[in-house]
Amino acid sequence: MAVNDVSTHYQLTSCDPIKPITEWYSTLKTQAGISDDKAMFNAREAYRLAVKPLTKALKDLIKWSETWEQALLMAQRKKVPEAITIRTWFHDFTDAVKLVMDNWVTAYKLAKQAKVEKLTLNYREVASDFREEVRQSTKARTPGSYRVARGAFGPSFIAKEGKAH
Repeated sequence: MAVNDVSTHYQLTSCDPIKPITEWYSTLKTQAGISDDKAMFNAREAYRLAVKPLTKALKDLIKWSETWEQALLMAQRKKVPEAITIRTWFHDFTDAVKLVMDNWVTAYKLAKQAKVEKLTLNYREVASDFREEVRQSTKARTPGSYRVARGAFGPSFIAKEGKAH
């Protein structure tokens, strides 16, 4: 803990120089912090908000994934039950993005099923894979990617009878 990170008031009232630093933390938490139950509740609410199903594609899905990743990590640190079990958070994540990336979710669930069952899937891997897919799909939808090369369809003309040749 850097003393500069603590206000002068809390330094004077909680950080007795002759006491061990562990006591400083304890006193600071009691004086300025929130209860463990409140911290868990806040983490759970942030997690639940992060896994709320997306009803339309957001402008910035990468930012959304970063928010999900941070909310999941905080929920895991605070021992929120829904965030601890891989099977639960993985299904929460895929349910959240299913409406905006249905084909990817279906394929991704199949590809990662073994890791989910073995409990070896890491949320960082999921977030990274998701961001890569968003980048790739965004690149594919850029305006320049829809151009048709000149001469791609060959010549066509209308004959005198009005039939195309």
